[in-house]
Amino acid sequence: MASDTDGLTRSRRPDGPSPAPRPGPRGLLPLAALALLVEGPLHPYQMTRRFRERHKEYAEGHIRALYRAIAELEAGGMVEAVETSREGRRPERTVYRITETGRETLEDRVAAMLEQPPAPEHPSFTVALDLIATLPQGRAETCLRSRVVWLRARLAALDEAMAAMRQQFRLPRVVLLETEHERALAAAELEFVRGLLEDIGAGRLSWSDEALAAIGPAPWTAQPDHAPNREAAASRRPEHRGEPAP
Repeated sequence: MASDTDGLTRSRRPDGPSPAPRPGPRGLLPLAALALLVEGPLHPYQMTRRFRERHKEYAEGHIRALYRAIAELEAGGMVEAVETSREGRRPERTVYRITETGRETLEDRVAAMLEQPPAPEHPSFTVALDLIATLPQGRAETCLRSRVVWLRARLAALDEAMAAMRQQFRLPRVVLLETEHERALAAAELEFVRGLLEDIGAGRLSWSDEALAAIGPAPWTAQPDHAPNREAAASRRPEHRGEPAP
């Protein structure tokens, strides 16, 4: 066992190229559940509370989805039940812990995701930028200004969430890297969009239907059909008469 600088203790596998990830749970929720169980045994309701406290939006959802994820992990030998208890009239609550198979699967999957994304990602904003010239320039500028407002609000919300997680829950930085990364992306996008608006305002970026038509392909024109019709072909076809065999 080795301890990282932020105080979370985990088992470590040897350094080096990551092996091909073993077949494991599908989706992000099972991986998030495994990661929580590295910290210690938990029951699903405790997991949902920690997801909410830590603003793990990719893992938040209905408790039934988490129970299905836990059942999949248990069937795969990645978690195991520790105890089941009941308080009053509340439903039974089963506490789970991660197994060695679960630790190895989690580490392999996370390493693979860090090294290379599984497939090209095309966020909707990237696609919208590719198609921005289909909008009138004035409307596109209005949309970009609205996005600036949204990004500024998003950054403020992320800053507030990170401050709460540090001060109220005293979480180490390693647990907050997802939110920190999300904030960095939002800040970079805000700077990019502001740059676009400045270029539009200064005339360095502009477009119109006429300008787009000028760079498009040559207009299509119908080509004459040079293929002879059946009657003309038949009139030019020599007749072949059968001849007696020698």
